[in-house]
Amino acid sequence: MSKAFLVGAALFAALTGLARADFYVGADYKLTGIAVTDWLRSNIPQHFDGYALHIGERFSPYYAGELGVESNSGTNGNDHLAIRAITLDGFAYLPIMRGPFSVFATAGGAYNEAMDREIIVTHGSPTVVTPHFDASEFNWRAGAGVEWQTTSDTTLRLTFRYQDYNFSNQMDGSWSAALGFSVSL
Repeated sequence: MSKAFLVGAALFAALTGLARADFYVGADYKLTGIAVTDWLRSNIPQHFDGYALHIGERFSPYYAGELGVESNSGTNGNDHLAIRAITLDGFAYLPIMRGPFSVFATAGGAYNEAMDREIIVTHGSPTVVTPHFDASEFNWRAGAGVEWQTTSDTTLRLTFRYQDYNFSNQMDGSWSAALGFSVSL
């Protein structure tokens, strides 16, 4: 091997931090508000909560990638909406603060499945009366947040994110706030 190749590989590893990859797992609790088309405003839940589980790699001081799953649901009267997702996000940590706090931007995509049902409870038993819609789609998402490294292996983070839900023109996007933690492996 040539010296130039070895020097180039060493510089690449040093600049990107590949020599100190940090794998982690975590969970988030999410609160989400959605914007729906006018004809649905009285039916569909416009606020709901859920959870997200993720596994990621912080492959440099400034960049990370995450793969996750999410489950969100809400009820408005008899109407029940559930959205499930598989997500892939990149994170860029901004070098504006030193110490245990970090500011980050995030962008990525998600494959989502949404199910909206009207559920009537009679004599203590729920009955699905009307399926309003079932839809799936791939869409983009972006946001920002803050992260606090509580110990050398754990972090807490607060993330605000916009997601471009559409579901065949049933919705006009969503905003969410998530509070979560991660543990290094």
